[in-house]
Amino acid sequence: MTVLWRAARLRLHEQRTRWLHRAERTWAGAVAAQLVGACVAGRGRAWHTEAVAFTATSVAVVMVASPGSPRRFVVKIPWTAEGVRRLRRQARVLTDLHRDPRLHRLRPLIPRCAGQGEFDGRYYCVEEALPGCRPAGSRCARRGTRRCSSRRSASSATCMPGPAR
Repeated sequence: MTVLWRAARLRLHEQRTRWLHRAERTWAGAVAAQLVGACVAGRGRAWHTEAVAFTATSVAVVMVASPGSPRRFVVKIPWTAEGVRRLRRQARVLTDLHRDPRLHRLRPLIPRCAGQGEFDGRYYCVEEALPGCRPAGSRCARRGTRRCSSRRSASSATCMPGPAR
């Protein structure tokens, strides 16, 4: 019985977070495709938002794709100064990991920062999505299909089906 109450409480918390941060999610979803288009090759592609989630750490995580392209991107937009600091650090660490020659076999498992900057006064980071599972906000996850623990953090929400690198 305790497990059911915990699950219900988690579900209510997720719904409350979605409702409270709907303006942030709407804004992030609207600008994410533009940010990806400005950061990656294939600027002529019609990028569109697939899913938007707002994490417990106040980061909007937006999945962006283009029809006919196997590539998917994750746009992360933090809403707090602490979130900006942490996301900048994450981008530096990911870059360092990709540069380390000892990790060449692990590179396909490490997200790659495709671009970062500021838009409308907000810091953002665009990462190439990793192959794997869908984010918590996707239709697949809402139907109850659990293929990964994408609800745990913003970084684990970056896994999406994509090309092998």
